[in-house]
Formats: sequence, C-alpha cells, structure tokens
Amino acid sequence: MNKLTKKKPKRKNGRDDFPVRAMWNSVLAGIVFQHISAESLRRELSRNAQLRYMCGFYGIGKKAIPAEWVYTRFLKKLIKHLEEIEEMFKVLVEELRIESLKNPRFVTGNYLT
Repeated sequence: MNKLTKKKPKRKNGRDDFPVRAMWNSVLAGIVFQHISAESLRRELSRNAQLRYMCGFYGIGKKAIPAEWVYTRFLKKLIKHLEEIEEMFKVLVEELRIESLKNPRFVTGNYLT
C-alpha cells in the first residue's frame, strides 16, 4: 500500500475527507465481502461500525461514509495506476508463497494451533 499512499492524489482545496488508505481498504473489503456495487458496500459500511473503523473511516453518521460519487472518482483515479497495483499484488502473492513454504500451517488455516 505504500506505493499508493505515496502517490497521494491531488485534492481540491487540500481536502482529505476520506484518506486514500481508507478508500483502498474499503474497496478491498467490498471485494472480499462480494459487494456488487459501491452502493452495496456503502450500505454495509453504514451498518457495520467495526468494518468502517477497520477501513479507516472514523466519522459519525452519514458523513463517515463516502458518497457513491466519491467511490466512482476514486476508482477512475485508481485505474490509471493499474500496472502498479497488479505489480503490488504479485509481490504480495510471492510473499505469501514464501511464508507458506516456511510455515505450512499458515496456508491450511491451522496457524492458531
């Protein structure tokens, strides 16, 4: 994620209502929890305070959750860095592969035993 946060997008008037890291985390959460749209993810974030907190949205009420247009704009900007994102995921997969070779329980989910 460091590459993404280092390339902070230009913000109008210096606003940072929804930090890049929080937006990125929520997009990943939307994928993990199989939300089919930004609106579906927004509904989940409005219901689930723990998920909001884990993503990095610390506000209260409706202002705590990005509007659908915020996601649209974020994703449009994100697509411009698609090659870098793909490379970042390749690195993460390789790190997981190496970790799994060192500790087979890591892959099986038996790492707690």
